[in-house]
Amino acid sequence: MGAKRSHSKKKWPKDVYASKGRIVWKEYLGKVDGHYLRAKEIVLCKAPATDAQIWENYLRVTDQATDTLAWLLSMYHESTQFQGLMPKTQTDYEGYQVKLLSYPVVRGRKFGDMPYAKIKRTTIRGYLDNYTKKNGDHAPVAANRHIQYLKSAFNWARERYDAVRDNPCEKVKLNKEEARTRYVNDEEYTAAITIAMASGSPYIVAFMELAVLCRARRSEIACLTDKDIQQDGLRIRRGKGSEGEITTWTKRLEGAVNYAKSLHKNAITPISGAYLIHNKRGQPITESSFKSAWRRLMDKIEAQGGEHFTFHDLKAKGYSDMKGEQFAGHKSPLMHKVYNRKLRKVGATE
Repeated sequence: MGAKRSHSKKKWPKDVYASKGRIVWKEYLGKVDGHYLRAKEIVLCKAPATDAQIWENYLRVTDQATDTLAWLLSMYHESTQFQGLMPKTQTDYEGYQVKLLSYPVVRGRKFGDMPYAKIKRTTIRGYLDNYTKKNGDHAPVAANRHIQYLKSAFNWARERYDAVRDNPCEKVKLNKEEARTRYVNDEEYTAAITIAMASGSPYIVAFMELAVLCRARRSEIACLTDKDIQQDGLRIRRGKGSEGEITTWTKRLEGAVNYAKSLHKNAITPISGAYLIHNKRGQPITESSFKSAWRRLMDKIEAQGGEHFTFHDLKAKGYSDMKGEQFAGHKSPLMHKVYNRKLRKVGATE
């Protein structure tokens, strides 16, 4: 015999029933081949429960709740503040959003299901600690970025919604981050170039050379177009608030640009403009494609006895190898310590 709905609970949501000491939701799906079909039973809460509790849980499981972390972040992503961020930052934040919302908390619930008012500083501390334990060497830095993003979202919401009264991310000490000191020497760089040239993704070579010669990030290289190839040099449009510049021509830089232009040179030029480095369809190299190619390259290097390095280490190599005044678009002198990976040579005391 099917579960019966309590006659005294007419204020309950549609398809919500009392069954075996529980309040459940079994959505009606319609009549098919003469049979009435319902969705799988979802337990909302234990009985007895107040109407308010039942509605709160019903709205949450049907993604209609307006008091959850998922709702808060969705509102933030629809805001003009979010839309005003750099495209790369928006992409990063969207990735952080997925990680945070899907993170398991208690009894099968996800972080995104939690009411934002119940997220405390201890909750944030737990996320930083547990994410680090479960996800390996780079997890402490990744967890920090997730919480920094979450802090921005809470600050935005607190200025706009009376119900958001606190920012649980404030005064939480982030994981310790060790500054990278890895310097890619000329021998291992040349070996990596040779392996990349013979790989199925030779565009990696162009990315590597431009990263070193222009002290550039992957995203800054990926968006280069023919318009950035100027008479006096290659224009670099920096991200993350750094100052752009024109890197003046050298034979090596000219060679890197010409090599990039030679890849898929017969590809159809997209309406939005000709990208300097593109795939066979004329479209820019996506971040996911690049990461996959880079991972394969590092696997080959390690298989041959070499040592892994990050693509961002190449920007640091270019900065460290510069002769004369060092520059990579940074406004803060403190960034010099981050990107200069060569030890200073000093004379012995006489």
